[in-house]
Amino acid sequence: MPESTTLLILLLQLLALALVVCAVLGWWVWRLRQQCVRLMSACRRLKSARPPVRREPPPDTEENAQPAALDWRALSQKSLERYQQLTGKSLGDYAQDDPFSARIASVRYHYLQAEDEAAQAGTEQRAWLTLEKRLAQLITVLLNNAKPVEAHEPDQVALLRQRVKALRKVEDDNKQLQRENSAFAKQVEKLGGYRQKYQALMQQLGEGVTPAELSSLAQSQKSHKAAVEQLTQRVEKEHAAVYRDKKPLLGHIAELSDIARDSDQCIDEILQESQQQAQLALMEQLRRNNRVQRQTIVQLRKELQCLRRALEEQSEAGDSAEVQRLEKLVRETETCVATLESEVDYLHDKLAQRHLEQTGESDPVVVQLKFFAANVVLQTSVQDIAALLARVFANLQWRAAFYLSHDSGRSLHNFSGIEDAHISSMLQAAKAEESPVHSDTGLFFAQASLRVFFSNQMADTVEQEHLLERLGFIAALVDLQLEHLTDLQNLSGYQQHVAQFVSSVKESVANIEIQYAYGTEQARSLVNNLIIELRQLVAASEIEPELREVFETAISEASERFSLLLQSGGVVDGEIAKLAETLDELEKK
Repeated sequence: MPESTTLLILLLQLLALALVVCAVLGWWVWRLRQQCVRLMSACRRLKSARPPVRREPPPDTEENAQPAALDWRALSQKSLERYQQLTGKSLGDYAQDDPFSARIASVRYHYLQAEDEAAQAGTEQRAWLTLEKRLAQLITVLLNNAKPVEAHEPDQVALLRQRVKALRKVEDDNKQLQRENSAFAKQVEKLGGYRQKYQALMQQLGEGVTPAELSSLAQSQKSHKAAVEQLTQRVEKEHAAVYRDKKPLLGHIAELSDIARDSDQCIDEILQESQQQAQLALMEQLRRNNRVQRQTIVQLRKELQCLRRALEEQSEAGDSAEVQRLEKLVRETETCVATLESEVDYLHDKLAQRHLEQTGESDPVVVQLKFFAANVVLQTSVQDIAALLARVFANLQWRAAFYLSHDSGRSLHNFSGIEDAHISSMLQAAKAEESPVHSDTGLFFAQASLRVFFSNQMADTVEQEHLLERLGFIAALVDLQLEHLTDLQNLSGYQQHVAQFVSSVKESVANIEIQYAYGTEQARSLVNNLIIELRQLVAASEIEPELREVFETAISEASERFSLLLQSGGVVDGEIAKLAETLDELEKK
């Protein structure tokens, strides 16, 4: 009974619920009908308010006609003809090495062939399947041969990279310029060393041999002669019985005595001889005698050593002591010979220098050449060198004309009595020859940048061999000085070029540093603002806590990475500062 009551209550409740739902649905349908009525009335009002429009049937024109089907075969044939015309070969698969226009024609040909087959298919689905099969290989080839798109960096970063590359190139050029500058400095230093050696040699020419040096040489020879005589007396007279059987030893001692006698005679001849050439010849003979004496003493020492070994075997104490005394005399003789050799060499050098000095003092040409050699190194232009050479010619009273030509200038001086125009044309037309050229008018001498003309009268009065030798000396000095001036000019221009280059590089480095600092500051400000906005956006959004934590971690990591990037950018600042310091040091040098 209770169960039936409960079931009845449930049924009544369901019925009441169904009635409520039906009432709601009825009310909803009624409301929809009311809205439809209002919409229909509004539509009628709009139609009644709109003017009537005449509708005429469209004329039967070609524009409204159905488009005709495309001739795929004709179009593909045109593409094939274009491909063959561009490449001159039959069409195969898509080739990457073909010209660009030919590849476009090939792609169009394959596409039109696929469209032709798709047009013959019955349904649209079959047409698409045909297109996919025919164009699959072509699309694969095109994708495989496609080049990846390069990711472009921001403008500021790309500009900085370009500037850094330019700075590296400038640094390499700067190192090359420094090496060339060092080479030029070494050449200038080398020329300065030559000049100092030349001046020192000119100063040493004035020194000569004094009588005290000759007396020292004679005293050394006397000591040497006394030692040899003492050795001979001991061997031949005091201990003749001991050395009677030692013929090689006696022969060497006799040879040593003869050489000492010859040396003594040479010294006497040197003291008595007044002519310089004879003195030099005798000095050479004396030097040869000294060398022979040294060889003889060496052989004598060997014989004495053999004698000592023989006496030691015989145990003769007296003879051994005598041998020791002989060895002592031999050592003294060797010392005297060495002293004599050094004195002879020194005297020979002094005699040679005195000969040069006497020759220069007696010959006015040599005096003028010494004057020219000492002063040509002080000239700084072609005109100054030509003026100095003209002064030398005037002092020597040479009736000659010379023409000096160089890249930095030209100069003509005429003392020959011939017209300047005529002599200038002859000297300019003369070519540098290994030997002088004789003509009816006179003697032509041409070497490097110097051209000299001597009249026949002048050439006859001066010995030609000495004249040409001295002209060659003058031409060599002139060429060396001109080369020195050219090196100085090149070095000056090079230094100016380096200074200008360094100033321009410093300006570029300063601009790069300013741009880099500005770009870095802008990037820092932009990233900081972006991070702040991202954090505000995450805070304002309604997302789960786990996802919010993930976003916060990503933002913090991005901020740290950007801070590290800015710190690594300090390396660029350091390199720029180092480059600026290097440029300052180079400019100071």
